[in-house]
Amino acid sequence: MGAAIKENHSYPCKHCGKPFMIMRTKTGSWLPVEWNGDKPPPGNEYDSSIHKSHLLNCKERQADWNELRKVLRDQEWEEKKRLSKILLR
Repeated sequence: MGAAIKENHSYPCKHCGKPFMIMRTKTGSWLPVEWNGDKPPPGNEYDSSIHKSHLLNCKERQADWNELRKVLRDQEWEEKKRLSKILLR
């Protein structure tokens, strides 16, 4: 696998070029959140009253979001396995 995808880190959309950050939702899932590139959106958790989902404006990212979300889940699972090996030594 390539480089790890990070939460609360800026990425340019490969489809439209707009900057977005991947943020956690209240349910623990992830969502790409748009921002203007000058300063990150406030908070570390998605809040629809102050954040705007990138999936609303980019149909291409919307189409491949489940694939990217699976990569995030796989990364999280690998990290949990790595940590449990360390803790159970």
